[in-house]
Amino acid sequence: TWLNPNISIGTNQTTLNVTVSSWPVLDVNQTNMSGTVPQGEERTVGNFTVLSTGNDNLTNITFSCSSGVVCANFTVEFSPTNISTLGPALNQTVLVNVSVPFDFPAGLYTGSMNISSADGGWDNVTIHILIENITSFTVTSSPSSQTVTSITQNTSQNFTFTTNITNTGNGTAKITNISASLPAGWTINASNQSCG
Repeated sequence: TWLNPNISIGTNQTTLNVTVSSWPVLDVNQTNMSGTVPQGEERTVGNFTVLSTGNDNLTNITFSCSSGVVCANFTVEFSPTNISTLGPALNQTVLVNVSVPFDFPAGLYTGSMNISSADGGWDNVTIHILIENITSFTVTSSPSSQTVTSITQNTSQNFTFTTNITNTGNGTAKITNISASLPAGWTINASNQSCG
């Protein structure tokens, strides 16, 4: 509406059509994840959150460990394993579990996880896994000492001696040798040996 020079009022009406296109957008709330996993074990090392920041559903969201030592040598699993649909302004947390082989050397290793959607793009998260190999033992014996009496050339005495060795470190003890010293002429009947 406007005012003309002759004091009359003029008007104009225009119709404008606006089309909003579908625009699904995938985003992940972090770029790095770190965790410690002992040799021969599986651990949940962390999580990341998938965000749907566009104006339409994200569909067929998949996760993979795509490159690096972590991806080539360890087992990396995601929970959930995928997301079929994630609506606008919604998010979903994904747990990451890593299994390390029993004999893998201690050290810090890196990999790259890929998070992809069929229609909303992709994002990467770098994963760092520390493998520590700290073994430390405690030894307990029962009884702690044994007194033997009345032993002669013709008379012997038997007794039970139990030793428990516990690995209190965070690494797997490998090729462990346990030995006991006996006085000359003594014999031992060892049994019930187990590890686990």
